Amino acid sequence: MFDLLPTLARNVSPNIVFMINNPSGPDEYTRALGRERVMLGFVFGGGRREGNIIRAIIPKSRWLKTPFGEIDGSDTPRLRSLLTILRKSGFHVEACRNIVEWQATHAAMVPVMAIPLMKHGLNAKALAKSEADLDLMVDAMRDTLDVLEALGVKVTPRSQSIIRYIPKFILRPLIRAALPSRFMEVGGVWHVSQAGDEMDQLAKELGEIVDKSALEVPALKRLLDRNF
Repeated sequence: MFDLLPTLARNVSPNIVFMINNPSGPDEYTRALGRERVMLGFVFGGGRREGNIIRAIIPKSRWLKTPFGEIDGSDTPRLRSLLTILRKSGFHVEACRNIVEWQATHAAMVPVMAIPLMKHGLNAKALAKSEADLDLMVDAMRDTLDVLEALGVKVTPRSQSIIRYIPKFILRPLIRAALPSRFMEVGGVWHVSQAGDEMDQLAKELGEIVDKSALEVPALKRLLDRNF
């Protein structure tokens, strides 16, 4: 991604929207392009290529809205214009006041799910049967939330913080039930299958912010080291 920044810097558009997984913040983008040109967003896509066809999630339900926002959380004419265009195209989108934290929270959680999936050969049903690996995932998720908050990142959406408080004997079967679902297959398994390099990069960046936090987080470190 960062290799593209010099090319993007030469683009004359005043508005460039980054819709990616990013646990490390937008500083690299703003240094290359200027803060005033950068907007952030996300896409609930997942999916995979099948020849000339891309099969992916299209977020049509109203509870699954794609967030977009300015780095500073402000409400700007260009943000409203972008949302209007996307809504007219049939997408459910919303303005996000803390899109930097939203991207960071999501991106940090991706390797926690992806690495166990890769261990089981991208077989979600096999992962669902492994109580030990599900327990490690739960503990690593909680560690990840601790790391983010230690670095001053507000967990977003805030509802993810509930992972800390749901007892493991309840959370484990919830994850087990979700893993074989069609949503997880398309949005999770297919995504990981198509983006191994992205998963490795996100794991690397998560490891860097773990080191920066100086927290112990044994479960997360074990997962990132693939020592399970």
